[in-house]
Amino acid sequence: MDGYQEKTSSVSVPKNTGIDGFLKTLRTILLLPRVQTISIDAKGKVSYMRYVREGEPDTAIDVDYTGLEPWSVIRNGHLDEIALNGDEPAPSVLAAMFNKVACEGLVPVAFATGADTAFWSWHKRTSGVDLAKTATVYGLPLYTDRQLPDYSLVICASYIRGSLVDCHRFIKATMGTEFAAPSTSVSIL
Repeated sequence: MDGYQEKTSSVSVPKNTGIDGFLKTLRTILLLPRVQTISIDAKGKVSYMRYVREGEPDTAIDVDYTGLEPWSVIRNGHLDEIALNGDEPAPSVLAAMFNKVACEGLVPVAFATGADTAFWSWHKRTSGVDLAKTATVYGLPLYTDRQLPDYSLVICASYIRGSLVDCHRFIKATMGTEFAAPSTSVSIL
């Protein structure tokens, strides 16, 4: 094609936006003129090739994922906290969360926690079971978000099986921590 150049670009979709992050990225790419190929790799990188006319600006696409991040979805829904005394084993806490969701006639969709979560060590310490650190917990996706505290675990629920953005009800539990408060001393001069 005379007057056209092949341009390849890529976008990395944040892991905590799930399938909806990919769909939003694909919609943005498909709005561009003359897109020829789109490929998605296992690490969340979406690459695309399109033809660009000589002299036509070829700026990178800007996808806004803010509304798809776990905290953005949670803060727009109904969030309650399960009152615990802090020393319950992880399976008991998770069972209480699942039970609360079931009592309300909802479907559990995902879990959300902080980016540097204490979940894995908390689960091993309180249950004796060392779960494989994967993207799922007890059969549900586990999303992380820097805006959520690392010691909190939120179960996200919806009326029907769907994705995180379909959720409207959230139950939060605080994971017991093994960290002791640092000792401080004060000297008065």
